[in-house]
Formats: sequence, structure tokens, C-alpha cells
Amino acid sequence: MQKTTDKIEISIIIAAYNVEKYIPKTLKSLNQQTANNFEVVLVDDGSKDKTLAIIQKFQEISKFPLKLITQKNSGVSSARNRGLEEAKGDYLIFVDSDDYLDQRFVELLHQSIITNKTDLAYCGYYDVNEEGEILRAYSDKYLYLAKPLVAQEFLKMYLTHQVHLYACNFIFKKSLLLDRIKFSTNIRIAEDQEFNLKILFNAGKISSTPHNLYYYLQRKGSAMHSLRSLKYLDLLKSLNNLLKYLEKYHHNQFEKVEELINYVKLPTGVMLILKDWAILGERKKYFSMLKRRIMRTYLKRAFSAKDLGMSIKIRCFLLLFFPRVFYYFFNKRIFILFRKNKKFYQHNL
Repeated sequence: MQKTTDKIEISIIIAAYNVEKYIPKTLKSLNQQTANNFEVVLVDDGSKDKTLAIIQKFQEISKFPLKLITQKNSGVSSARNRGLEEAKGDYLIFVDSDDYLDQRFVELLHQSIITNKTDLAYCGYYDVNEEGEILRAYSDKYLYLAKPLVAQEFLKMYLTHQVHLYACNFIFKKSLLLDRIKFSTNIRIAEDQEFNLKILFNAGKISSTPHNLYYYLQRKGSAMHSLRSLKYLDLLKSLNNLLKYLEKYHHNQFEKVEELINYVKLPTGVMLILKDWAILGERKKYFSMLKRRIMRTYLKRAFSAKDLGMSIKIRCFLLLFFPRVFYYFFNKRIFILFRKNKKFYQHNL
């Protein structure tokens, strides 16, 4: 039975797939929110376990409007896009179906975006394991904003890893979508980064609330814990998508961002893919990728980058001129004791 809410200003979008073990805690944390001005649009992406039944049962005790949509399994990006189509609020938040929230999550994010008159507001988060133990906090590595920043300045901080957004630790105005921004369905891992940047290109100002309000579950078997090289391959694809988007809709408006993508993000991404394949002993993939002209072009750009660390530049140099040295060093042949088997790396990269 849903309680009477204030005017629905915020839509929280959740894509769920086979999360019967985790989604009860997600839904419980939503029921405990201090805010009373939101709806939840929950898209079940063809779950084969008891996820759908758990959600349907929860609808009986939900304290907020909960719209449940079912679709055949099409992936998280497709499910989130369906949620965007159904959302009624002027402000949007994404929540992952295996994570959970501080009870002030919605309230403080909404307060920040309204009080500061910004287009997007973010909070910190905790990485936690399945036992609920805190592994690390947002503030261990990243910064909050002392005052609202214009998007151009925030983008520089974002692309140089001073601040961090992933799909679920921010609220933004629905109007930033401009009826054209969606999640790319051809990207399997880290699909939120392309979406986030497109949103930021359309934003005016960004603010933050200096609290860790989101609990980001690190679990074995999740997409983000599969082999990192798959993530980086999709990252290259999304970065090229972003360059095409900037050329089409924001020509010459974000020159510094384009420079960071071309001379920092792309060379780094290629280097990380090759490093992972060396670690796993994927010799054929490693040398085949190095033969591709475009990949070598990306690596060469590292030498002209102003914002790239010397260690990355050295690795790019080795890949171009001493690829076997790079391969055998990261393949850890001389440290065989530390490389028990490929499965270890696949679960711990």
C-alpha cells in the first residue's frame, strides 16, 4: 500500500536482472527515504530467478509510487532507456538493483540541485562487499566541490579523475536529455561513462553534497568484475562515440575536452587493454592489436599529451618500440609465483 506523496518531482530508474539476493535491500532503503517527492520506475529485464516476484510482493508495502515494467532480456542500457521513456519527474536518478541508499540520499541530492540552482548534483559513495563491510569511500580518492562549477571546469576535473560520477551517484534535470540522449546499447561494460559525459556537455552548473550517501556493492560475478580488457574495449568505442557527438552537436565548444579524450583517454585505454592481455598471456590478441594502425596512432598521441603522466608515456613508448619487453614484463614470467592461473586474474583485475 503506497502512502500519499508530495508532487512527484523525481523519478528514480532501476534496471533489474537476476538480483533476487540483493533487490530486497535496495527496495527497503528506498522505503526508508526521508524524501517524499519521488517515484520509482523499475524495469525487470527478463529475470529468470525470483526478482520479478519479489518486486511484485514489495508493491503491497511500497511507500512510494512504483511503476513496474517487464521486458525480454535486452541488457542494462536498454532497460534504463525504457525507464527514461516512462519517467514523469523533472529530475532523474539511477539506482542499481544490487546497491542500497542512505535514508537522506534523495533529500540531500535534491536539496543541493535546488539550493545551488544547478543542473546536476552529485554525492559520495561507499564501496561495500556482500557482508556490508566498507571497502573504501569516495573521499579516499575523489573531491567534492566547495562551490558550484560551470560544466567546462567540472569536465576537466572529471576527465582527469579528480571527481567521479558513475550512473548512480547524482541527480540531474530531465531537460538535459534534449530528447536525444540515451544509453548506447552496443556497449556492454561501463556504459554509463558515455551517457554521463553527454549529460555534462548540456549542463550549465554542477554542485555536490559532501556526504557518502550511496552504497555501491562490489560483488563477484557482476559486469564490472569481469575481465577489464572488455571494459576498456567498450571505453574506446564510447570515447569515439563522444567525439562524433561533440562534432555534431557542440562543434568547437569543448576543445579542452576533445584534447583530453584524444591525447589522454584514448592512449591510456589502449595501453590498459594491452596490459591486461599481457597479464593473461593473450599473446595473439596482444600482437594483433598492436599491428592495427589506429591503435598505434592512439599510442603515439601520448607523446604530445600535456596532461598525461610520465609512467603512461613510458608504457606507450615500450608498446610502440619494444612490445616484447612490455609483454613479458606484464606477463610476469619472472614472477610466476604470483601468477597462479588466469582465473585468479579474471576475478581480481
